[in-house]
Amino acid sequence: MNLLELRRHLKAQYLSVISNSPYIRNGSHVVESGLGAITKTLAFPPAFHDVRIWALFNALQAGSSAYAQRELPAYQEESVLNGGLFGQIGGMSISWSDDIAQIMAPKCEGAFFSKIDLQIKGREQKTGGDTAVFIEWEHEDGYVRTVPLILQAKRFFEELSDISQKNGDVYQFHTLRDYSLPSAYMFFQNAKDRRIENPLPPLVVSSAHIPMADHPRTVSALTNSLPLAHYVLRLMAEASEAHRFDSPGDAVRAMAVNVNPTDLINVIVLSTQRDAEYRFDQAWAEYLIEKDYREAPRKFGDFGG
Repeated sequence: MNLLELRRHLKAQYLSVISNSPYIRNGSHVVESGLGAITKTLAFPPAFHDVRIWALFNALQAGSSAYAQRELPAYQEESVLNGGLFGQIGGMSISWSDDIAQIMAPKCEGAFFSKIDLQIKGREQKTGGDTAVFIEWEHEDGYVRTVPLILQAKRFFEELSDISQKNGDVYQFHTLRDYSLPSAYMFFQNAKDRRIENPLPPLVVSSAHIPMADHPRTVSALTNSLPLAHYVLRLMAEASEAHRFDSPGDAVRAMAVNVNPTDLINVIVLSTQRDAEYRFDQAWAEYLIEKDYREAPRKFGDFGG
């Protein structure tokens, strides 16, 4: 796929996501616009039914682009790619939330990013593994719900990415596809033996959109892929009711049923709620203590004198 074909392919993907999302106002007229007009439209808060989702969408967009330009030209280990990206997005979430306060209202909520401390006893530093992402926002019925997402980072150079890795006798790809929660590869254009000028922003491909193979070898990072912001927007719109959880505790338990906490390298929260970090950190800690992954904190008076 050459550069022109790639741009046409991505444009078609963008148009489909934007025009079909219930979170975008007047989505039908966007189909007839160019990418420049789409970008301009999405930079205007009232284009979204909920300006907090505008802040989240643009933080993901800006963070992904900034990370690609600053970090991906030089070689990066796969184990640090997701963490580095979401760290960049964390800074952008503050910036875009501040923009909302200036444009809309001083007390208007925005996009909030947090990274939950794993704190698992006896856990050694992982060199690979999955990233757990909890996406939380207020639904149309007024209730705040969460959709969990499992991401695995992979590198690619021109188009193909190697997915032949195994954990023991089991292909990582098969494990990713077998999860009962939404799961995806996040592809980073990055090479070990050469520098890439102007790399693409990270692209996300749902594991369900990759053909099943008994012995997987490579997959195209450009087929059925979306930039992270567009993928999250689509997931928010299309996730099944079975994948929408009413509380952080329910979402954490669903994640832990799929992925052993010791196999995670990051736990990330993307939310439109200011207190999300506290609530998810508490839910995560309570689960780890209950399952004996972490020791319960000592209460005052438990310490010997």
